[in-house]
Amino acid sequence: FLGRSEQQMVRRWARPRSVATVAWVLVILGVSMAAGWFGTREFVPIPGTATVSLVASAVGGSPLTGEAAEGWDAWHRALATDPAFVAIVQKRLASRGIAPDGGEPATGRMLAEDLSFEDEGSGRLRLVLSGPDTRRLEPTLDAIATTMASESARHAPRRKDGARATLPTERLTGRGVAYASVVGGGLSDATLLRMGGITASIFLAALLLIGVLYVFLSRSKRIFEAQEAAEESAIDA
Repeated sequence: FLGRSEQQMVRRWARPRSVATVAWVLVILGVSMAAGWFGTREFVPIPGTATVSLVASAVGGSPLTGEAAEGWDAWHRALATDPAFVAIVQKRLASRGIAPDGGEPATGRMLAEDLSFEDEGSGRLRLVLSGPDTRRLEPTLDAIATTMASESARHAPRRKDGARATLPTERLTGRGVAYASVVGGGLSDATLLRMGGITASIFLAALLLIGVLYVFLSRSKRIFEAQEAAEESAIDA
């Protein structure tokens, strides 16, 4: 009877402990997945695309049409490959610590190969920048767009259309005023694989740490109980 009672007590004690163990493992797994996601988004380059719109602001306030709109559009497209413009953009990117390796030639290649334009009509032009790292796309395109807007305003009195470019998508972010927005950047198979590796590494490291702590505490408990039993035996004697 005593043996059966002890077995029932052990089973009743083991059941909630097993539930708690599974719950803690799930918690650790959830934290590991969150850490893997955060680590991948923050530290692993993810290809994507950013966009920003330039809008013509004519002297009379009316929208540009016909030849005036076409001339405004063509001038801003050509500005992207102008050596003086490339040099200004390079300096702005370098001051922000996001200039491409290789100096002005690399910045010129980026503007020629990775930057494209979409005509939205009536003096509206969308700039689209593609790149291998979404973390740099927004500030890079912001530097390009603000430089283009300032150069547009400086040259507007000497152009036939007379309209300067404005940036209507201004917003405040953690890094200050921003204009561009990332519109691409989904996780590729390679990125998902890296995220899985980070998650698994964190999960296994957490389990290993818990196992080491459990062994250490169990050993300390046995030593303490042995010392306590020895002291009680000495007192009884």
